[in-house]
Amino acid sequence: PNQKMNGMKSGWASAVTKRIHQQRPTAIGLLISICVLKLRAEASDTGSKAVTTFCTEKAYAQAILHQLSQWRIKTAAAAKEQAAEQTLLELAAARYANTPEGPAYQALAALAREIAQNTAAAAQRAAEDVDAAQTLLSARMAELSVVEAIRSGKITAGTAGTRTASALGVLTSGQAQHCATTGAITLAAATDCKAESEAVNRAGQVGTELERLQSLKVRKPRDLRTVTINIGMEVKGTVNAGAGNYVDLAGVPGCGNNGEGTATADATNAFAAKLSLPKATFHAADLKIQAESGEGNQKKSQTDLSNVALLTADEDLQNAMQKAVAAKPQIQKKVSERTLSALISETAVSDFAEGLAMAKSKGKTEHLKPTEVAKLLFGGENTDVKAVFIDKLIKDTTAITNGEQKIEGTTADLRKNNFSKAVAYFYSKNMKKDSQYSRNKA
Repeated sequence: PNQKMNGMKSGWASAVTKRIHQQRPTAIGLLISICVLKLRAEASDTGSKAVTTFCTEKAYAQAILHQLSQWRIKTAAAAKEQAAEQTLLELAAARYANTPEGPAYQALAALAREIAQNTAAAAQRAAEDVDAAQTLLSARMAELSVVEAIRSGKITAGTAGTRTASALGVLTSGQAQHCATTGAITLAAATDCKAESEAVNRAGQVGTELERLQSLKVRKPRDLRTVTINIGMEVKGTVNAGAGNYVDLAGVPGCGNNGEGTATADATNAFAAKLSLPKATFHAADLKIQAESGEGNQKKSQTDLSNVALLTADEDLQNAMQKAVAAKPQIQKKVSERTLSALISETAVSDFAEGLAMAKSKGKTEHLKPTEVAKLLFGGENTDVKAVFIDKLIKDTTAITNGEQKIEGTTADLRKNNFSKAVAYFYSKNMKKDSQYSRNKA
């Protein structure tokens, strides 16, 4: 019995050990995946973490604005290229309509039209969404720049003090006179970011992280509305206006005692003020721009002429940035960039093939298999569509007539310079062939 029990224990231990060894690769793989995802998440937040000053904040916003522009440019360029391919294939379909290659070109033209329409619509949406986000983010950065210009500027309490014969109203039952001075804030024209070049470069990395950005690290209006000013007041000697009026001081923002012989900073009895701008503490914001539901914030600031906002509303900026980030172009491949298997999997191509098969059989047909679609339209499942059908269009020189004018060129040449004339010519030529075929058949 003991031997039997030991054997059972040994077998159980062996099975457990075997299972552990089998599961170990899975566990290790899972651990590696978690680590990789964590590292990616941290890496994708590099730009945001660098935002700790105005200089890094500005670089951060500029990188976002630039990347949004690149998205828009990329989508518009893709739309233009796909529209050009669409017209090329439509012209090829017209030219080769009555040839064995005709159905292939017609199917490819149908797909190219669908791709071009989708990309054009995406380009339009991207343009609208990116424009809105760029407008609001640019406005926010202008607001931030003004605040920085104030905080980095100079403030003075004036260069002289003047007695005014009225109470100032600061103190209860104050004298019917006060000392006034006119100060000024001179905004800074520029700020020095040289010492922060490394952090500025890190903040600029947000451009490559934009599609994964969870929140916008640009300060909010509440952080911009207050500029702190230090006000200091100094008294020299004994100031007593009971015996008469204050006297003006020259050279300093203050006033002197009645009867002062020297109405300057050297006065024996006087008081003066000083203003200064303290260094502000930077507080980065955290404006969420990735909606949990996957949909943008649909709230809109209300238009109220009695309460016109002077600063960009967070709500508007949040909504615009959510839409702009979601507008990152997902560019579809052009027809010429797709493999045969990718082409025949498209509904536009398979539907055309089934319609063609139905017309040939003069009745309803079963759904075609991919291999049947490939054979019917392109001659087989090993055909290189680009090489056989599309590259040909830059080599197939022909001549068309437009009245007495003779125009020579390849299909690609005609598309660029004489598309309308070429379409009309090939359409007319096809009509004549169809009429001739009908007469011969009759």
